[in-house]
Amino acid sequence: MSQENVINLADRQAADASECERLSAQLYALMYEWEAVSARQQELERQFVQNDLLVRSGPRKGHALSARRRRDRLAELLELHLRGQYLQRALAWTEQRRNRLLRKQTEFVRGAI
Repeated sequence: MSQENVINLADRQAADASECERLSAQLYALMYEWEAVSARQQELERQFVQNDLLVRSGPRKGHALSARRRRDRLAELLELHLRGQYLQRALAWTEQRRNRLLRKQTEFVRGAI
């Protein structure tokens, strides 16, 4: 049997561990972004529900938003909703992939004992 057909299991485990660490970092980044998107979305929803759509800064601070600015905030709310849905799917996929790698690593360790 030639050496090029032999798979070094230690190298494979190191690659899986590296991939698992990368997925963990990606998972935390996605969670951080989802929390920020969710917080902004909740704030915009609150503003619409409570009719609290006021100018937040500048010379018109405290006045009601113009129709254009209200539409802009509504568009932002819809974009945040779509982004939140995407992030939830990405979080689920990333966590599922990481969990598969962790199970694989655990099975390898159990098999080695």
